[in-house]
Amino acid sequence: MASHAASGSTLSPGTTAPALRHPWRRSRLGPLCVVNLKPLTETIRGTPNYLPPSLLAMSPEPAAARPSDGFAVEAAVFLEALEVTPPDALTGCALWRAHEVAAHLGAGAVEIARNLEAYGEGRPVPATRGFEEREAPYRAMEDAELRADLPRSIDRVAAALDAVLGAEPDAVVPW
Repeated sequence: MASHAASGSTLSPGTTAPALRHPWRRSRLGPLCVVNLKPLTETIRGTPNYLPPSLLAMSPEPAAARPSDGFAVEAAVFLEALEVTPPDALTGCALWRAHEVAAHLGAGAVEIARNLEAYGEGRPVPATRGFEEREAPYRAMEDAELRADLPRSIDRVAAALDAVLGAEPDAVVPW
């Protein structure tokens, strides 16, 4: 039997999963996003439609204690999905494979952290480097090294964000 942690319901094989409404995902047009879980309950790990268990267990209730908590859940779900995704898997980003997406996110997190850390320490905020300059070293990494580094990059930007907004809740950091 497959279970759905968010609703507590249990599905028998061949049973249609209910559509869930996620109040934290609002369309720019206004209506709530509706997700039909039936196709997701019929997938296996490693397929493009794999939905990590942590996403199913997410609560729509806000629980942010730190400013970075808002993206911590998304980061955790992404990292969990990345664990079962081959580095050369195609993604929803045109012409990007999983390795390039991971490199983009890791490099971007470090770039944002550099700016936040400088701002928080009272130093001049460095100019934002272009994609090629900041991402090339990450794309060149072996996939295992990149995947091991990505959580550290995310933790670094989270710590920098929390430090800046903890000290100055209305901070505006140039980008």
